Amino acid sequence: MQPPSASAARHVRVAAIQIDFQPSASLNFPYIEEPVVLADGEPGLASLPASLPQSDKLLSLRQEIAREHEAFTQDRLLILLRELDRLAVDIAVFPEYCVPASALVTITKIAPRLCVVAASHTVTHSTLGVYRDVGLDVSDEDVGKSVCPIWLPSGNWVRVDKLSRSQWEGALKPGTKWQSISTSSRSGPPITFGVLLCVDLINESDPNVQRCVPRQLWDLVDLCVVPSYSPSIRDFEYRARIVAERAGRPVVYTNVAAAGGTRVFCIFRDADASVERHGTKPLPTNEEAVLVVDLLVVSVLRTFGPRRTLRFSKPFPPLG
Repeated sequence: MQPPSASAARHVRVAAIQIDFQPSASLNFPYIEEPVVLADGEPGLASLPASLPQSDKLLSLRQEIAREHEAFTQDRLLILLRELDRLAVDIAVFPEYCVPASALVTITKIAPRLCVVAASHTVTHSTLGVYRDVGLDVSDEDVGKSVCPIWLPSGNWVRVDKLSRSQWEGALKPGTKWQSISTSSRSGPPITFGVLLCVDLINESDPNVQRCVPRQLWDLVDLCVVPSYSPSIRDFEYRARIVAERAGRPVVYTNVAAAGGTRVFCIFRDADASVERHGTKPLPTNEEAVLVVDLLVVSVLRTFGPRRTLRFSKPFPPLG
């Protein structure tokens, strides 16, 4: 098969964001109600017995801590998205469980000209009012699901769901809504991408993933983004390399800074000391940074050989 013509190529600028945060998720432990990030096995406020004197005050304190975490995240988002807008980024990808539902209002108000993959959070009864305010299609039936809201430069929200559980998400209700996302790029024609939330990338054999994600996914999208919240990245690296090499689709992987590993998997045409064969070098553990990458994508199916060009900036701090 002949390589794609230059006329079929389009450029897209992507920002892969690695920051630390308390997850907005119904995991096995309510981390967002803790004042600090806990080490594995370290007890927190939620570990204290309910029979303690003045336990109602302790509950109020935990709720106040959660609200403060959300407010802090919103402030960081505001600063960061304005900077990424200034840098003419087309798609900004946040880690899984990084953006609480309350922050959607902030994103809507500043109306950035870039596509924001605001991954993700658990839907609760208390967040339903936010979705009505911003016009995101979420209902009572979605309580307990993990949803990834995606802001489009056209001025509206769409969503994809997390389709499978990790070992820490026993209470998660697998979602059923999934779609490829088409967004404008500042350099020309639209870009289409898929969002696979964390383990959905590696749970190919999960029946719900197979039902919701088209089998011909890699023929339908220009790239894939994988917001993650995972202490281990080995399985993600293995799968992403296969997608980049065999399907020829770049994979933008983001993770919490405490675990690190945020990177872009892609075939490089012109490699240097800053990259590896499979893409950019992973961002270090415990380092907050933003990686801005220019991708050259092409609209051609099932071709072989290197056909993606990357340029990228040096990672910079998240400015907040």
